[in-house]
Parts: sequence; structure tokens; C-alpha cells
Amino acid sequence: MFNSTSLTNRFFFLYLVGILMSVVLIGGFWIHSNQKQIHNQTEILKKQAVEKQMTMQKVRVEDFINRLMKRRNDLQKEARHNLQRRVSEALTIAENIYTTNKDRYSRAEIIAMIRAALEAIRFQDGEGYYFAADLNGVIQLYPPAPQWAGTNALELIDGQSKREFSDAVELVRTQGEGYLEYNWPKLSDRQHEYPKISYIKYFAPLDWFIGSGGYLSDITDNLKQELTKRIDGMELDDGSCFFLGNYQGEVLAGPLKEHSQEEGEERNAERIRNLIELAQNGGGYLHHDFALPHDKLGHHRVSYVAGIPGWGMYIGNGGSIAEIDPQLARLLAQRKTDMRVKVATIIGILSLLLLVGTLFSYRLKLLLRNSFREFQNFFDDSVKQATPLDLKKQSFSEFRALAQSANLMLEKRRQIEATANAYRNQLRNIIDAMPSLLAAIDEAGRIIEWNQHATGQTGITRSAAQGRNAVELLPCLDAYLDEIIGECCQKHRSYQAKCDHEEDGSIRNMLIFAYPLDLEDSCDIVIRIDDVTEQAQLEEMMIQTEKMLSIGSLAAGMAHEINNPLSIISQSAQNIGQRLAPEVPANRRRAEELGIDLDNLQSYLEQRQIRKFLGNISSAVERSSKIIQNMLIFTNDSTSSRESCSLYEITHDALALTAHDYDLRAHHDFKNIAIINEVPVNLPPIRAIHFEIQQVVFNILKNAGQALHKEALQGRQPEIRLAASASSKTVTLTISDNGPGIPEPIRKRIVEPFFSTKNVGEGTGLGLSVAYSIVTNRHQGQFFVDSKLGRGTTFSIILPRATVVTNDVES
Repeated sequence: MFNSTSLTNRFFFLYLVGILMSVVLIGGFWIHSNQKQIHNQTEILKKQAVEKQMTMQKVRVEDFINRLMKRRNDLQKEARHNLQRRVSEALTIAENIYTTNKDRYSRAEIIAMIRAALEAIRFQDGEGYYFAADLNGVIQLYPPAPQWAGTNALELIDGQSKREFSDAVELVRTQGEGYLEYNWPKLSDRQHEYPKISYIKYFAPLDWFIGSGGYLSDITDNLKQELTKRIDGMELDDGSCFFLGNYQGEVLAGPLKEHSQEEGEERNAERIRNLIELAQNGGGYLHHDFALPHDKLGHHRVSYVAGIPGWGMYIGNGGSIAEIDPQLARLLAQRKTDMRVKVATIIGILSLLLLVGTLFSYRLKLLLRNSFREFQNFFDDSVKQATPLDLKKQSFSEFRALAQSANLMLEKRRQIEATANAYRNQLRNIIDAMPSLLAAIDEAGRIIEWNQHATGQTGITRSAAQGRNAVELLPCLDAYLDEIIGECCQKHRSYQAKCDHEEDGSIRNMLIFAYPLDLEDSCDIVIRIDDVTEQAQLEEMMIQTEKMLSIGSLAAGMAHEINNPLSIISQSAQNIGQRLAPEVPANRRRAEELGIDLDNLQSYLEQRQIRKFLGNISSAVERSSKIIQNMLIFTNDSTSSRESCSLYEITHDALALTAHDYDLRAHHDFKNIAIINEVPVNLPPIRAIHFEIQQVVFNILKNAGQALHKEALQGRQPEIRLAASASSKTVTLTISDNGPGIPEPIRKRIVEPFFSTKNVGEGTGLGLSVAYSIVTNRHQGQFFVDSKLGRGTTFSIILPRATVVTNDVES
């Protein structure tokens, strides 16, 4: 009995039905398709012939235009080369005249010779000539208007021509030579301007530039004439022809020129408008009806037309559409005979296939039924006993392979589960070992994962953190959490931000990174927080050091260059004072010889304050010399004069200097400042240059005193405290004050050379930069500034000890 739910029975039935339907459909398709084949083949042959002809037309036109453009470019390159060659020849003539006559004639006579020699030279049918001008704009040579010689061109011309002449002068100043493109009238037509290119070159002996030019329009006009003649005389073997016209509606060349004159005016104008529109829109085909006298194949024609770039013209190629030849009938008759043979062959093949397929399907049905029954019994036993499949019981290799794959799948599953557990534990250990705070949150901002570093930073375990709001556990995220969720969940982008977080009274620099996790049904975010406070401080120190090195090199060069004129000024001021001194016998003798009363002269000098001015010169030179000395110290890295020094003696000497320091402009000194020196007398010696470290201490004390002067005016007791300590390798000196503090933007620039917050004339901006350079460059020490607004400033100087001890700390 036939069982419709059986896979093998259904396969057998459907296979038979498929073979029957295939015989009917394939036979019918072949009969129907061969009936239409003749008609389709005819249309295909016609279409292929037309397409081939149209493709050939397009290739011809585009190739013609490409060769035309290449010809134009070659001619323009040749014109540029000729201009450069002619100008070089003109410079050679001018150089020969100048070299030969510079020792015998005046400059004006040489100029006249050069003008006469170049003015007489003509080329390009009289349109070509040489011109020259100097770099101040004065025309030296212009043959079309000789009266312009000696006149400033900027006064003769205006508008665009004036800008073009200025461009020429600027080109010579910056490059020495080059090409210029502009519009200029021709000698034969001064009413219109034409595109022109000139080449100019600098002539150093006279500070001129000499040039010559050519009209680009001449190249284009010559090419147009050449193109017109070529198309008028061109004939193609396939009967097609080229034609040429412009966008004003004129047919310039080709057989269509004569034909357009014979046709009706309205019809001809419409065809030309269509050709122009196609050319202006990038090119295309035009189908139209007419026949040339030599056409033998009807009146329907197709033409391809394209515009010539920059010429306002179009060029095209057209011909009659060929008909299919009579061989088509013989081809169709042969196709009918072939069709009958093919139909008989396919019916026989399909009948044989139907018979073989029936027998094969029935045999396959029996084999598959037996195999499926054995496999079904095996799976039933496997479910009950949970044992691997027995490969020997399988009749087909496919079923044996399937059983083997099932057994392998079970084994792989056990291995994957074990590996997954190991990976899970390894990943957890990696996350916990990272030195960054890692947390995963959901789109509501709740913690879903928490690493060991986060537990160490917050004191909250992973289990206690899960499910709680991220801002509650990490306050630094308060201002960023909404933005993080928006960037990661809505825009699916990573997020990065910097923030300052106060911890134990100090500001810590934190970097926040957020990365979205690609999940189908939810949006989770991984957040990483790094403390980069030390890194930021190190980067700031490196930037400052690089800045000081670059500025130091510049300052050293300037200092050495300025020293020489300062010495001359100082010596000259001293000589002037000495030559005016009445007590010098030589001065009195010379004054008596000239009849000058030195006493009256001295009265005049005193009343006119001449000696005061000389004193001001000397004071200014002395002040400049001190600045230069500081700059040289700032850049010098010599270590040859270092020796063992007592830091106590250095600070003692610096404090002695401050006792006599008084600022005339600010009207303050150190007498009203409490200076507390806590530097130990028995401090280990340092390896340094005594007077340079003394200068460092003095500069810092002076800056502190200037800052504390403002506090003294407000009624507070100003105070400066010096202290020192030593380690096994270094000695640290700290200088602290209770002044107003330094704002952070100023603190970052405080050691830059010439940076000062004082009024003009009150400081040079070199005090702390010199101190910084002495410590870091000349003594390989370290220089730190720590300041808090309203609480004061502390300078820390770390210098190497003269001898290194093995103890870790010595104070």
C-alpha cells in the first residue's frame, strides 16, 4: 500500500512527476524558442550592426578629440620652451653687453646699448618682442610704446593689468624666473585683449627682469584652421564622414556643410540645434533622416557628436544605418532544419531518461528505506542507553560519516565545556590583574561587573557592587555618565574624557574610557578609569624641558650677536666723555687751536644734560650686558668649574645680598620681610659652582620679595623660609613664602625666558628662567614649583652631592 507520509514513497512519486513535467516543459520550451529564434536572430543582427556602427562613430570622435587636445598641449609646451629659450638668449645678449662695457661706459650708456639691441629684435610675424622693467615697476623696454621707457608701469596701468604687473614683480622677487598667463591686446588689434603667456627672468646686473610673450589664441586659431582643412578633405571607406561646427550654429567643415545649405532652413536649424545641445551636454547620438549624394543605403542616418573643450565647437561622425543582407533568409532556413533535429533528439533523450530514472528511483527507494529504519532503531537505543553509535551497523558511507560526526560532536561538546570553564576563569584573572579600574554597566547605569582593582580603590566587593548605580560607587562619573550612555548606546561609539578628582585633599588627574558591547537585545558598556596624575606631571616636565632647550639655543645665538655692538656703544660713550673732559691736556690744546672755550662748553653740556645722556647710555649698556650674561649662563652647559660647595654658605651669601637690595621702581626691600634660614650648617656639600647657585637662590628670594610686598601692604606679616635636607645622592633646598600664590596658567610658564607678569621696565623675565637653566642644565639637578592661591609658593631645588654615601637617607 502507498504511504503518503513515507519519505521514500514521496521521493519516488515526486521524482517520477518531475521527470514527466521536465519532458513536457523542456520539449515545449524548445519548440517555442526555436519558433522565435529566427525573428529574434534577425533583430539581434540588426541591433548588433547598428551598435557596432555607433560604437565605431564614438571611438572615432573621441580619438579625434584626444589627438587634437594632445596636439594643442604639445604646441603650448613648444611655445613655452621657445619663450624660455628666447628670454635666455636676450639675457645672454644683455650680459655680454654689460660685461664687455661695464668698465668703459656709464650705467646709463650700457642701458641704452641693451635697449637698442633688444628693441630691434622681432619674431612671430612682428607680434613678438622683448620687454624689460626693474623691480620698482619702472619700464625699461617696451617696443610697442617706446615713450613708456623710464616710466613707472603702476602709474600707467590700472585694474587687472596693474595686478598682473605686480604679480610679475613678485614672481621675480620670490623665484627669479617663471611663466605668467594674462590677457593683452595684439599690435594688430589694440581694441581687444587675447590670452597671452610670457616668460620673465631676473637680470641681476641692472636689477631688471627681461621677458617675452606669445598669444595662446594663435595656437588655437592655427589648430582650428588645420582641423577645418583636414575634415574637408577626409573620406572614410565605410561611407561615413566627419563634420565640424561651432556653437553659433555654423557648419564649418565636412559634407554636411554643403548638404545643410541645400536643405530647408528650418529643418537644418533644428538638426544643428540638436547637435549643439548634445555636444554641450557631454556628447551623444542623433538619429535623423537625409542622404548625401554618394549614399546608396537609404536616408536614415545616425551621428555621434561631442564638444571640443574650450573651443566652443563640436565635431561628429555620421553614416547611414546598414540593412541586414539577404543571407539572413538562408540562415533562417538552416535554423528551421536544425530545430526539427533538436526536437526529435531531445524527445528521445527525455524518454530514455524517464525509463532509467524510474528504475533507479525505485531501487534507491528500497535502499533508503532500509537505511533509515536501521538508523532510527540506533537512535532509539542511543537515547535509552546513552551509548555512542556503532559505525559497523551502517550500510551507507554517508550514514557512517553521520554516525561518526555524532560521536565526535559528543566528545567535542565535553571538551568545549571544559575549555570554556578554563577560559572563563583565565579571563576573570586577567581582568582582576589589570592596574586600571574596570566596571561594566547596563544602559540604566547599574553595575554588572567589577574587577579586583575597583574593589581595592573603593573598598566595595564585586557582589556588593553589582546592581548599584555607577555614580554612587564612582562619584567621578557624575558629570559624564549620561554622555557615556548616549555615545555608546545611541551612537555606538567609544568615549574618552579627562577629569580632575579630589582625593585626600589633592587633585588627581583621571582618564575615563568607555566602550560599547555589541549585544542584540541590550546595551552594556565597559568603563575603564586610569589615574594619570604622575604621567601628566612627567609630560609637563618633559614639555617644559624641551621648550627651555629650544629657547636656550636661540637666546645663546642672540646674546653672542648683541655683545659686539654693545661693546662698541660702551667704548664710544666712554670716548665721548673722555674727549669732552677739560682736565685732559690734549683736549685743551685742540680747543685752543680751534678757538673754543672749554669752560663755556662744559656749561653748555651741563645745561643741556649731555653728560646725563652719556650716563644713561652707559647704564643701558651695563643693564643689557647683565641680561646677556644671564642669557649665556642660561644656555651654557659647561661643568668644568664645579667644585665641592657648602649649601649653607651659599644661602648665607645670598641672604647677605638681599639685605642691601632695594627696588627703586616698586619702592620695597627685604627689611620688612621675616626671613627664616633653617639650612643646617653641617649639611653634606654639593658639587656645584658657588656663585651660580647663589644667583639661583637670590633670584628666587627676589621674586618672593616682590610677591610679598603686596601682602605687606594688606597688613599681613610676610615671611620667607629656607630649609634643606639630604639623601644618599642628593641635597634638596626648599624656599617657601606665605605670599598670594601663583595661578596655574602662570605657574606652567614661570621658567620661560622673557616671560614676566611685571610692568614694562620692572623686570626682564629672565630671573627664574636663568635659575631653572643653572639647576637643570649646568648642574643636572631638578627644579620644582608648587603653589596654592592664598597659601604661598614653594620652590624645590634638588642638586647632586659632592660625595655619595651608602645610607638611604641622611638629613
